[in-house]
Amino acid sequence: MCDACPGLNAPDGTIVMSMDVAGLYPSIPIREGVQAVVDMLQRYSQRIDMFGLSVSGVRNLLLFVLSHNYFRFGHQIYHQVDRVAKGNNLAPPFAILFMHTVEARLLQDSPLLPLLYKRYIDDILLLWTHDRESLMRFVQHFNSAHPSINFTYELSEVSGSINYMDITIMIQEDKLAYKLYQKACASGLLVDYTSAVPHHIKLAVASSQFLRAQRLSSNTRMRAESEARVHEQLRLNNYPERIIEEARTASIRPKRRRHANPC
Repeated sequence: MCDACPGLNAPDGTIVMSMDVAGLYPSIPIREGVQAVVDMLQRYSQRIDMFGLSVSGVRNLLLFVLSHNYFRFGHQIYHQVDRVAKGNNLAPPFAILFMHTVEARLLQDSPLLPLLYKRYIDDILLLWTHDRESLMRFVQHFNSAHPSINFTYELSEVSGSINYMDITIMIQEDKLAYKLYQKACASGLLVDYTSAVPHHIKLAVASSQFLRAQRLSSNTRMRAESEARVHEQLRLNNYPERIIEEARTASIRPKRRRHANPC
């Protein structure tokens, strides 16, 4: 998302909103989800390597895997007869394709569209440049999509910013700005500097945290705030100031090319 919209212009009054589905996996009817996958396979059949499988074969495999989920509660064994089990390895890509089918229809039928619309599984970020009333109609439109799908949302109007995935997003001087975000409940635990781990691994851990902070910051000010958060996290994990500064410097040092140019 950050790479897709660096310095995106946002007109005055733009509302930043995040949406997500309440309990996505248990909300997806298996047969409807499988049909969404089948439709996608048929639409892009010329671009997908099916590894010798037919579309009907994939359909039958999906139905079998998604319909045979068992779990134990107490001393009883239960069979989940519908909806997607959270622990199923198919759940994330299956949900992505189902959500694509739902949102494609919704966006096509919406009279007004957001300036920016991005989704990761069921976490949606959008920038709305129309009035608030039309935004509420847009949310209502999304919530009418499916009887088992319910979208919750958060607006930037309340605090001036919203938290989406691992970034805090806001509008500053008519541009989209963002910085590193960590949940209040995050443990903040990293490889402790006093642990019996080789020094180069500790340095790599610290450098990677600074690099992440830099990549998830839209400008110099946001980067300074993100790096300050990382600095505090490393300090709480007993990293000396000298090592913290060495890691920060290493994260911004130009990397050498790993591969030689072909002859």
